Amino acid sequence: MYLQLSNIHYAFSDQTTVIDKLNLTVNKGEFVSLIGPSGCGKSTLFNLIAGLEKPQKGDILLEKRSIIGERNHVSYMMQKDLLLPWKTVLENALIGAQINKQKC
Repeated sequence: MYLQLSNIHYAFSDQTTVIDKLNLTVNKGEFVSLIGPSGCGKSTLFNLIAGLEKPQKGDILLEKRSIIGERNHVSYMMQKDLLLPWKTVLENALIGAQINKQKC
């Protein structure tokens, strides 16, 4: 198990439940896609995993360590590659490494 979400619950401040009792396990090397209609919670789930939001219940483990509210463990790019529209998707994806002065 590389990433494990256990019994995740998240609601917006107006008490609208977005995610309830979600369990997900992603093993190292797996490729996972989240597909669903607009407003179903995909971006919210990514924000929880990336530490931008915190679930009201449940735990998020990365390599068996809780990462709730912690940033810089994972990153993601939305479906539209508009971070820097003049760059390619690959160039946009490499920005983090370039900012951290890592060889690309």
